[in-house]
Amino acid sequence: MRAGEAVIVFVTSTSFDPAAQIVDAAGKVLAENDDIRPGDQDSLILYRFAAAGEYKILVKGFKSVAGGQYTLTLRRFMPTDLRKGERNTAVLGRTHLQWHRFAADVGETLVVTTRSVVFEPEIEIYAPNGERVETEARPLNAGRTVSAVFRAETKGDYYLRVSTGHDNPGGYAVTVAAAHVAPLTLGVISPARHLDAGGLDLWVFTGAVGDLIRVEGRAVGAGVSVSLRYLPPAAKEGAPTDAQKPEDTLVRLPSDPKARGEAVALLKRAGSYQVEVSQPLGVEADYTLSASRAIKAWAAGADPTEKLAIGGSDYWAIEGKAGQIVRLEGLAEPFDITLELYNPQGEQIESNDDGAGGRNALLTALLKESGRYLLRVHAFGDGGSGPYRLHRRPDPVQPIKSGGRSEGNVGTGSADIWSFQGKAGQTVILSVRSHDIDTHVNVFGPDAIEVANDDNRPESTDSLLSVRLPLDGVYTIWVSARDVGGKYVIRLVDGD
Repeated sequence: MRAGEAVIVFVTSTSFDPAAQIVDAAGKVLAENDDIRPGDQDSLILYRFAAAGEYKILVKGFKSVAGGQYTLTLRRFMPTDLRKGERNTAVLGRTHLQWHRFAADVGETLVVTTRSVVFEPEIEIYAPNGERVETEARPLNAGRTVSAVFRAETKGDYYLRVSTGHDNPGGYAVTVAAAHVAPLTLGVISPARHLDAGGLDLWVFTGAVGDLIRVEGRAVGAGVSVSLRYLPPAAKEGAPTDAQKPEDTLVRLPSDPKARGEAVALLKRAGSYQVEVSQPLGVEADYTLSASRAIKAWAAGADPTEKLAIGGSDYWAIEGKAGQIVRLEGLAEPFDITLELYNPQGEQIESNDDGAGGRNALLTALLKESGRYLLRVHAFGDGGSGPYRLHRRPDPVQPIKSGGRSEGNVGTGSADIWSFQGKAGQTVILSVRSHDIDTHVNVFGPDAIEVANDDNRPESTDSLLSVRLPLDGVYTIWVSARDVGGKYVIRLVDGD
């Protein structure tokens, strides 16, 4: 080996637990590894030689308890050092690849950017133990530029591999920058901050399960982009990393579509969260940042009033129980109000635009679980603003008896709800007819599970269902209009 040259040694076997060592001519062990990580018995070593000379790789069975066939992969390269925070230049030669080395501290977040005017670069980053690092791509201007962000889980030397599949490689520039990290206090606007060209700022705060967080980055000109993610604790040396999936830690909810610098998320795990601020064009920017708990409390029995900002959203908390039916009305004069209901997991379950007549909204929903629900209020098309009022209508369920006939009038996008007492094994016949509307019917059991609907009758605007009931209890019939609202007649007949 030459002085400064590095190797990645990978030993794998399906017959035994392999262990690998790198030793010098005197037999001194320079590096060794048994398991890549807990649960992975293959061996992996990344080592850079300080002095030129002859060296050996020793492959053994762990504690010499077994042996067998194995595969040894050796990758060797001569890395060049990168100066963090500076622009470094290099050239891809006939091999179409080049290696670089840079240091990182545990928990440090780094941004690696590679630019070229002659080829499209491809980059890979390797940790001090030789494992390839998972990175997040950053959005950049179109062109031969690639940028990735990663968080160092261990302290040591990291390696960057630059390559291309093109026939005409050439010169390129590399920058490795440590992201600016600062604490963010919920409910407080940050001091003015200057973002360097191509830079990345990270703001950290602590959140609790169920927090609805709204993050706003305000800047002049092209503005800034913000994103929010869970920040797992730094793993201890040799310990398995946190395997939480992004969707298990937070749910991103709708925000102002015209404001790149705004994000709203429902937190599903307690701990540290990170707000990433960048400039999508890669230019300098001056900005302020704020993060706040965005949920508004809806007191029982109250009709809250509020003022909606243009392009904005308001979120109201509603406590609900499994099997409960809620009917929520949104009234506004200056804009076309729209309501959306999200369950405790942050999933949208119902929405309405004009169900209360005119531009007012009327949302009706059957709650499948107990917990806190979120009602989003915004303008249709997100272009309106002004004052609005919310109203919770009384229990919307109307009883209907077997053999009975009733009339109803359903609003656009809304639903009428009828209930009847049923027995397990009983068969009922349900008819909903109208000269005004294309009717749609859903039948739910006592456990809030759908037992029938008329989705399979596209040839008729009326609804006719025969349903065999699975349980004893109260069933609900939901009648809605597929297009515009209007009058209808409903009949329920005992099929037995």
